Amino acid sequence: MNKIKLITMAILLAAFSGYSATIIDDNFDSYTIGSQPPAPWICNIANNPGVSSLTVIGSPTNTAGTGSGIEYVDNGPLGVRLEQDFSAPQYAIRFDFSFSPLRVDGILGNYINAAVVTAGGSSGSSANRFATLRLYDNGTARFQAGSAPTAIGATYIPVAVGTAYKVSFFVNDSVAPVAYIDPNGGSTNVPADSVAYWMDNVYIGGGLLQGGGTGISAGTNGLARVGFGATTTAVGLRYAIDNVKVSQILPPGTSGSLSLYLLGE
Repeated sequence: MNKIKLITMAILLAAFSGYSATIIDDNFDSYTIGSQPPAPWICNIANNPGVSSLTVIGSPTNTAGTGSGIEYVDNGPLGVRLEQDFSAPQYAIRFDFSFSPLRVDGILGNYINAAVVTAGGSSGSSANRFATLRLYDNGTARFQAGSAPTAIGATYIPVAVGTAYKVSFFVNDSVAPVAYIDPNGGSTNVPADSVAYWMDNVYIGGGLLQGGGTGISAGTNGLARVGFGATTTAVGLRYAIDNVKVSQILPPGTSGSLSLYLLGE
């Protein structure tokens, strides 16, 4: 490759913020059914022995996808969490997963937080979350953003037992808008310090990161973990989770370390 071509492509890659690299990609098919998901997953059920669990399940129990998934059960008073750290904090990411309720006989008082959080943070704690989808015990779901935080889109979205729902978060913890490719293949952007939510290829809405303004990190480049976590008082929760994927979205003015290797001769 000649110098002019290499420099030109490097400039184009630096200017294009939609380039992505995979950080996490797990469909749980490689794990033993009946076991707890292994590292690098972090499983916190130690305070709820015998009443709560994080278990690899197969068909037909896994209604969140094909093959294996995770059954999330929380019937104890101290919270359950399934989380995974990134290799390094990120400015902007796409977080995809699918879920399916396995029980919906609750009264809206308990929920799982599917969330993007700080380094070492808990998905069960509002102090650590950038962006959140709440999965309730009564067959509803609610996206949240902003400092309050407030509900995004329909306040409570009905979700049915046995039905799989696909979710995408586009989270930007940088000082400028970031372009991304939406689930339908279109090109759009998420503003600085904001999140955009999609469900089943439909745009739900968006808003500022939780904490408002610059988000809970009070800066940039703070996205460091994804997880599914309930509060310490939640009980009666049972969901299937599958197809967890996190992809890096580069902010303007940066380029990926693999960019030049993708160019060929």
